[in-house]
Amino acid sequence: MKLLLLCLPVILLLLISCEERVTQPPLLVAAPVIEPSGGTVYVQQPISISCSTPDARIYYTLDGSIPTLLSSFYLNPIRLNGAATIKARAFKSGFTDSPVTQADFVVEAQPVVATPVFQPNGGTFTDSISVTITCATPGAEIRYTINAGYPSATSPLYTQPLVITNSGTIRVRAFKTNYITSEPAFASFTEVPDYGAMVYIPGGTFNMGNTSGTGGSNELPVHSVTLSPYYIAKYELTQLEWYQVMGYTAGNFTFGIGSMLPAYNISRYELMVYCNLRSIAEGLDPVYHVIGPYPEDWGDVPTQNNANWNTAWCNMQANGYRMPSEAEWEFAARGGTNNPDYIYAGSNNQDAVAWYSPLNQIMPLKPIGTKAPNGLGLYDMSGNAYEFCWDWSDEYTSGHQVNPVGPAYWYHTYAVVRGGACCYGADWAMVSHRNGFMPYTRDVVGIRLVRSAW
Repeated sequence: MKLLLLCLPVILLLLISCEERVTQPPLLVAAPVIEPSGGTVYVQQPISISCSTPDARIYYTLDGSIPTLLSSFYLNPIRLNGAATIKARAFKSGFTDSPVTQADFVVEAQPVVATPVFQPNGGTFTDSISVTITCATPGAEIRYTINAGYPSATSPLYTQPLVITNSGTIRVRAFKTNYITSEPAFASFTEVPDYGAMVYIPGGTFNMGNTSGTGGSNELPVHSVTLSPYYIAKYELTQLEWYQVMGYTAGNFTFGIGSMLPAYNISRYELMVYCNLRSIAEGLDPVYHVIGPYPEDWGDVPTQNNANWNTAWCNMQANGYRMPSEAEWEFAARGGTNNPDYIYAGSNNQDAVAWYSPLNQIMPLKPIGTKAPNGLGLYDMSGNAYEFCWDWSDEYTSGHQVNPVGPAYWYHTYAVVRGGACCYGADWAMVSHRNGFMPYTRDVVGIRLVRSAW
């Protein structure tokens, strides 16, 4: 009896606890959240559903019916192709099912970002070109690549005009959230030498001849020369420039024909005609006088030595086009200085600046300006095509000289050519190298135009 009385309070507490567990309602699963919560969306725009109750499972319908455990189980964002009413409900074992959440959607076609537009839309340039890119879609980001595949959303962002200094292709796409990425676009730009560009040489004094200890005996003695200001062409005269004045091609199939190749296979006599015709056409004073300054009065271009043409007068103070003097050529090839005292025009490495033939074999000419320039920005002064100078070939003399033009008599036979050529070895491309051709000879020899600036 005493034992029963002692256990009675414990029994009563257990009965009360069981009653409480039976009468307390189950916990309620939180209502799902649909994002966006309705309205207009774009085709295939992702619609997400979430529930704040841990481990709850979400089921949904698209036809407005109440979701059950037999409805679609939500795993990934929903993407609609047409109008729909999404109803969602969350379930969890031992919990009361969540309230139903509803969102009504109207679906529109997803907008497409406008294709970017270039200005200019490709083309050629000389030194550099500024390229502007725009997109008509407000808020769109333009991404670009240069000389690579089409850009992605992580490619460089266009924020200001691109300055292009080398040939290449720019490719672009524009991006905006909830928009279809724009169609790709591209623009190609090609660097083209400014054929007519001339570099101003302010004149000065330099040591002319074999200053490097490498070269021929006709490059000695080294002597001091002072030159007045002049302009010299940045590039060798091209076959296109020649044809525009003369009306026939300056080249052959042995070394190449092409508008951007150096003009060659022309004689010194023909160069005199070209220089005067171009000077007259551009309103400049012609330099050469054979029988007066007008080539139509000179007769046919000689194909052998001709006394009248060999004793032609060169007016060095006229502002028209002419061949450089030998001293003007070497001063320009050296970059207007003996320090640094480069062996070739702009470098001691012939491969950096010169087109030449290691084995003195026939090699094709190359387009102008495809090797590195020298310190004055002059191209191909070593190699590619030889270049005629106005001087007749003779031995150097010692002593300081001012604006020398070589001997005045035609019977020295050979006209000076400088710079080497594509079919000769590297030694021929040195800045001090001297060679000579008959004035009527047609070989791998062209010209680099000069104008006086006295």
